[in-house]
Amino acid sequence: MSFKYKVVKRRPHRVTAETTSHSEHKNCEKWFFRMLIHFAVKDFLADKELENLSKNTVSGYEMLFKDVLRFCEERGLTRILELTTRVIKSYLSECKEKGNNSVTLNTKRRQFRAWFNWLVAEDVLEENPTDKIKKAKEDIRIYAFTDEEVKEILSYLRRMKRREDAIFSVRNYTVFLTVIGTSMRAGKMCSLRWHNVDLISRQVKVFSKMREEQSIPLDSKLCRELAYWREYCLKQFNGSLSEYVFVTCQNIPHLTVNGLKCFFKIMRARS
Repeated sequence: MSFKYKVVKRRPHRVTAETTSHSEHKNCEKWFFRMLIHFAVKDFLADKELENLSKNTVSGYEMLFKDVLRFCEERGLTRILELTTRVIKSYLSECKEKGNNSVTLNTKRRQFRAWFNWLVAEDVLEENPTDKIKKAKEDIRIYAFTDEEVKEILSYLRRMKRREDAIFSVRNYTVFLTVIGTSMRAGKMCSLRWHNVDLISRQVKVFSKMREEQSIPLDSKLCRELAYWREYCLKQFNGSLSEYVFVTCQNIPHLTVNGLKCFFKIMRARS
């Protein structure tokens, strides 16, 4: 008994747009876009806002990525895989040449690290390129006003308040009193709202970094000055009170952390 075999040659299977499932196509498309720096930044910022991070934290990321995208565009970098350790070091070196100190460089390194950790968790990268970048040594100098300097500054601001009776002079006097009376952080000062200030029970409610509500007591003098500042704003802006405590002459919350630091540097130079 004999058997005959017929060899049938089959054409190799080709993956085309028609043979690929819709879900696989979408996954590939999503992965492709996440490999692009621009879209990876956009997705990361969206996730951070979803995590309910503070506005200052999200704003810090936005400022960093705006400059990073400029840096990448100038060098023709478009994909995440092109952001190697050498490229990140090159960017940080450029920042140092522009005048960034060690504290600022370490902040940017920490922000980079958070972004790349997120990319690793999202399976876009296998490892974090910032792991090989060492933290810069910081020269931390904390300057504290003496009692005499505080008295001189208060005296100066009080004279300016009486002489000019302008919104800036009244606000600056109230700002300085609030800082020395509460020891509030600069970021909390800039984002302080009236609904967090209780002039009757003499306390201010703020949220710590751990998102825990804390109450800061106010003395009677500071309460009087805050009440005066509130009435001054109502009179100045025809009864329209901003939700923020410290505003500009346009009644907008334009007090920034950097502006507050510059204000204290000026006061220190005058004392």
